[in-house]
Amino acid sequence: MNNRLSLEFGQTFVRIPIEKSPHIFHGDALETDWSELLPPGDCSFVLGNPPFVGAKYQTPEQREQVRGIAALGKSGGTLDYVAAWFIKAGEYVNGGDARIGFVATNSITQGEQVAQLWPVLFGRCKLEIAFAHRTFAWGSDARGKAHVHVVILGLDRRKGARAEKRLFSYPDINGDPEESRHTALSPYLFDAGGLSDLHLVVREESAPINGMGRLISGSQPIDDGEYIFNAEDRAELLEAEPVAAQFLRPYVGAREYLQGGERWILALQDASPTVLKVLPRVRERMAAVRRFWSKSKRKSTLAIADYPTRYNVEVIPTAPFLVVPKVSSERREYVPAG
Repeated sequence: MNNRLSLEFGQTFVRIPIEKSPHIFHGDALETDWSELLPPGDCSFVLGNPPFVGAKYQTPEQREQVRGIAALGKSGGTLDYVAAWFIKAGEYVNGGDARIGFVATNSITQGEQVAQLWPVLFGRCKLEIAFAHRTFAWGSDARGKAHVHVVILGLDRRKGARAEKRLFSYPDINGDPEESRHTALSPYLFDAGGLSDLHLVVREESAPINGMGRLISGSQPIDDGEYIFNAEDRAELLEAEPVAAQFLRPYVGAREYLQGGERWILALQDASPTVLKVLPRVRERMAAVRRFWSKSKRKSTLAIADYPTRYNVEVIPTAPFLVVPKVSSERREYVPAG
């Protein structure tokens, strides 16, 4: 690189390796006091692409970081890892006039995360949305890298916020945006100019507000796959132990409901010791589940480790029921149900 640079400009350059880095700090951004690197009053912009990492995929250490920074109470909510950067940046810029711009998962502008994150940014950090790119597909040329759906959010301190907010919408999430301008933007990334409360969020409720029955999740055996069978595995078990047929029930998830195919699950809740005694293969699976549960760090799992005929979450239908798949294609214009 030194040689190429020298040839390009006709004089000698020796700049690599770079030996001086007076304004670079190497460390965990969430564990660092940013003002020690640069006083907030000397900062103009805080920008970047922080790590996303959904709540269920965070390490225990990452989860503790988010909980500590968000300070939402015992549960800590279900915030993506990227949310901690927004809060950290918001608290930092309150000591100056810097603007914030981050690429983020679109989930912090949808669903339950909005009511967890944005009151902190609006209230504690006193920020306003300055500009936003609504959901678009962000690809990568790297081999094996999946496209992710992201948003870009620009935030200003409220006392220095600009009167006009810019919103970029993507009719085609793989295409170019269309720009519109507004007096205020909602955390759901639409025009909030007509709202009496510009910071309105939809908060989580424990039961439907219209009095109808609650949606609940289906059975979750958390069995390391011991109790779940495809058609071939089921046939093999029944050939060896025909008596087990009474305990095999259809196990329908989003994939089976939407795309077809079949899975089966061992439902041993009502199996008597006398019957289980003549089912050695079934007992082997029970023993494997017991060993798997006994290694868990979850108290609820350890509590049932001695009862391998149970599931961690048991929802066993005895009457017709309405099903709504949790995961569905983004190409659908409606949520399938049946």
